[in-house]
Formats: sequence, C-alpha cells, structure tokens
Amino acid sequence: VRIWQIIDASDLTSSTAPMMTLESRGNHLLSALAFSADGKWLAGGDSSGAVSIWHMPDGSIRYRLAGQPNRVMELMFSNQGTQLIIATLHGVWIWNIAANQLVQMNNIPHATTNAYEIDISPKGNLVASARGDGTIWLQSLPNGRLLARLSTKRLSANNMTFSDDGSLLAIGLSDGTIDVWQINPTEPEAGVGTLIHEIQSSVNRGELAFSPNNQYLLSAGLVGEVALWSV
Repeated sequence: VRIWQIIDASDLTSSTAPMMTLESRGNHLLSALAFSADGKWLAGGDSSGAVSIWHMPDGSIRYRLAGQPNRVMELMFSNQGTQLIIATLHGVWIWNIAANQLVQMNNIPHATTNAYEIDISPKGNLVASARGDGTIWLQSLPNGRLLARLSTKRLSANNMTFSDDGSLLAIGLSDGTIDVWQINPTEPEAGVGTLIHEIQSSVNRGELAFSPNNQYLLSAGLVGEVALWSV
C-alpha cells in the first residue's frame, strides 16, 4: 500500500513519490482498504481473508487477523475508530480496538447462503448483504439481528451502496434495474425497508454513488457511460 500526503491537490502529479509504502506481510492481493475517521488506523483485507492493521502516521503494522475465511469484501471503522467491521462471503466480524489489543466482539455468519455483494452503512450500525437466493438482508451491528429481507425478484445484485446518512440503499440488479430503498431501522413495525424507485437503466453495470444531500444517484456502465438520476 502506497501512502501520499496531499497538501495541495493542484501540486500532485504522477511523478510525486509516496510518503511511505506499507507491507501487508502476505502473498495475496489486497481487496479492501479503510481508514479510521481520525486517520490513526489503516486496515487492509486480502483475497485470503487476512486483515492487516497499520498504525498511522508511522506506518507500523500493529495487528494481523487471519481467521476470516474467503476474500475480504468490505472493511469499515466505526465513527469513533474503536471498532473494525470485516465482511466476507461467509460472514461479518466485529473487532474492538482496545488498549494495545484487539478483542473480537461478534461473528455473524451469513447463514446457509453466501453474500455476493455487501455494503456497510456509514454510521456502522447496519450491514446489507445480497444473498444467493435473490434477497437483500439488512442486519443491525454489532449484534447481527436480522431486521428485514428485501426482495429483488430473485435477481442477483451487481452493486449496492448506502447514502452518506444511511437513509437510502441503492441496489443495481442483473437486468439493469436500479432499486432505491428508504431505510429506517428504528421503526421495524412500519417496515425497515420501503422500495421508493425502480429505475430502468442501460447504464448500470458498475459503481453506484449517492450525492451527499441524497438528491442525485450516479450509475456507471461498462462502455464509459455514466448516468445521473434525480432521487
């Protein structure tokens, strides 16, 4: 992992040398990276399921977790930087970063079906996972309680993303449809997830992204196209 210090983005060129280079002590490809909000920690997960955690800014490797099977798909630190959430095809692990040690808080298996697409709410309180049976599971963190199963009409999900405030979830499906769900985990009796849009799109085979104010949704295609939608 190469780290650059950006002071003035206009001065950054392709020839600028990195501030430091970090080694993961592994032989597998890195598949996910995440900084803690305060910049104190950087976590990197690889295709074997191992996770390396570096202390910044000196770049020393402090922890290495190797108990997660299969490729690391998502990593996220809690807003306070005290917890690390690790998601793979088979489950979600929550670790607490205590004084000079890591303590596992919970392990949430993905039941009998693997999760092929995963996103974690920016608040760190929800994980959404697209399952092999065509449903999207919403689970609370760190306890893993199942809040809802969202229907995708048995279609597979290509991409999935929460909005910055966690109130919306966009799901790109294999037929080109983009489903946009309103998420309200605090009122399960009223329905945690409410489908508010089914967008028919020929430009949906790549990344999805909400604008910070939830006004717009971007979807990327495979041939250089990007579509901008009004939410």
